[in-house]
Amino acid sequence: MQQNNANEPKTAFGKYMVNTFIPSYANNVNGFVYMGAAILIIIVGLRGLGREAGNIAIIPNIMLNEVGSIDPNWVIGAIFLEFFLLALLAIVTFFTPEEAHHTVSAKSSEDEIKIPQRPKVDMERELNDLRDLVEKEVKMVNEYLDKYEAIADKLNRMQMKSVKAIQDMKEAVKS
Repeated sequence: MQQNNANEPKTAFGKYMVNTFIPSYANNVNGFVYMGAAILIIIVGLRGLGREAGNIAIIPNIMLNEVGSIDPNWVIGAIFLEFFLLALLAIVTFFTPEEAHHTVSAKSSEDEIKIPQRPKVDMERELNDLRDLVEKEVKMVNEYLDKYEAIADKLNRMQMKSVKAIQDMKEAVKS
């Protein structure tokens, strides 16, 4: 029990983060960070184009300086946006409980998942239904295989007739 208390947040902000903010908004924060990174990449990439960025039709004139390249203020703004989003992600990650990162955690007998007990008759009925379904599926697959074999035999006979006809034509041409 002592270890559980050690992992619990001590401050009101920490309790708010763990109990309210993280369960509700952790995925949103990740999405915003990725969106900020995308914006930063686009703006820095356009800045790298120099004056060619001014020739791109979808770039609004408000983003361009007097020489036709991306204004440095947009680059600085994108960098600060990404910085603040990454800082928010760092705070969320800091306050995320450790149990959330592990796929297997030690549970007490009280926390274990209880599997409801079903009557034996229900399980036998379900197994019989499943067996019937499998038998129907096997029967259907066998029918398809029989049809496939019949078609394959028919194609082989047709091919043999075609080969025979070509040989007869060769002999007729030779004569």
